[in-house]
Amino acid sequence: MNFVFYDLETSGLSSSYDQILQFAAIVTDENFVELERVNLRCQLSSHILPSPMALAVTGVSPKDFTDTSLPTEFEFAQSIREFISKWAPATWTGYNSLGFDEPHLRQMFFQTLQPNVYETQFNGNNRLDIMQVVQACRVKHPDALVWVKNQKNKISFKLDQIAPGNGFPQHNAHDALGDVEATIFIAQKIAQNAPEFWALAVENRDKQAVLRKINSFEPVQFIQNFYGKMQDYSLCFVCAVGNNAVFFDIENNDPLDYVNGSDEEIKMLLERNPRVIHTVAVNKAPSLFLMTNADEVLRQRSEVLKQAYDFQNRLSNAIQQSYDDKDVAPNKPVEDKIYDGFYDNADKRLLEEFQVSSWDQRKSMLSKLKDPRLIQLGRRLTIFQGDSQNSEIEKAKATEYLNQKWFAQGDVEWTTFAKVDKDIADIKRRELLNVQKTQELEDYYADVKHKLETGELIR
Repeated sequence: MNFVFYDLETSGLSSSYDQILQFAAIVTDENFVELERVNLRCQLSSHILPSPMALAVTGVSPKDFTDTSLPTEFEFAQSIREFISKWAPATWTGYNSLGFDEPHLRQMFFQTLQPNVYETQFNGNNRLDIMQVVQACRVKHPDALVWVKNQKNKISFKLDQIAPGNGFPQHNAHDALGDVEATIFIAQKIAQNAPEFWALAVENRDKQAVLRKINSFEPVQFIQNFYGKMQDYSLCFVCAVGNNAVFFDIENNDPLDYVNGSDEEIKMLLERNPRVIHTVAVNKAPSLFLMTNADEVLRQRSEVLKQAYDFQNRLSNAIQQSYDDKDVAPNKPVEDKIYDGFYDNADKRLLEEFQVSSWDQRKSMLSKLKDPRLIQLGRRLTIFQGDSQNSEIEKAKATEYLNQKWFAQGDVEWTTFAKVDKDIADIKRRELLNVQKTQELEDYYADVKHKLETGELIR
């Protein structure tokens, strides 16, 4: 199966409230032979206020996303969707892609009314995160890479440090295509220096392969980065709840002390610290490895769990109940409703038609949609990215929406003008940009504020 190594540059850190500005990808075969590369950019949608600090760190200038010759975010999303379809099935991978890039990609598909927000998981596609592979490599095969330390004298897993530390030349950090090339370099290093480990790590991209591995009830090693420190656990599978596999820590706990506990005791077990119970997403290429050299104690404890059918069922029920009991935020913004259910087939068919319709047709199609999330996002999309003239009522509502959003008080996840002022003051204090580039930023935000006041932001 081919790999698609990809990276994004965005207007800020929030997958829900920022926007992708650059998408770069290199397709390779399993031997890292390049098959195709793309480097796409788009305009910033006029309802997004970018983070000055993000722009300063990535070196993105306002002219890079205000160029009207660039595609809109909607057109950009369509191009990426076509690219995904072209290379399916493939393994979609990047550096911290499951933690950063994938959530941004899903939100873009959601907010631009693409029919499927899970494009990198459908049509035979699967996922892998090279940062997770690097972290597991540190534990299992530390001789495969040169390990670079940061200013705190701790091992750094940052791509812009580990890539040059291992000989990658001229790494253009914070440029999407440069990061893709650096990621391929590191993946290739691991594959060359620790081929057996690489094969096992890549095997975990397949959810079914992970399930076969853990359903054996054999002891497994689970590796994860916990606040900058690598944690290495000896676990045994107990049950599955959705895409989460539930494990018992057999290294530090004897299951005989718990399998006959009451329902209340099992519920309390979920809150124990240090953790006895671990949940791991099996569809996110977890760093799970069979322990072929497990000692007899671990094997005996695994056998106890394998035979503890009642405990398996009751633990599954307790975890499911804990999910059901989670508070649902009242009146949460539509961006935060991305996982509030799948679209029905009728809406999916309309979304496919939406892709090839004119903007006037798209406006009229919104009333046919059933999902209120799609209706709300569709109205916003047609107002801010469509090419048809908005009514005075639509302009007034859109202007009110932007004023409420950009002048919001308190701690909100999106960028406000108050945050802009704070960021620019911080940029000046830390001298992150020269005087000219700082002035360009200030001029850009002043222009946005002026256009908001005069109503020029909305067509």
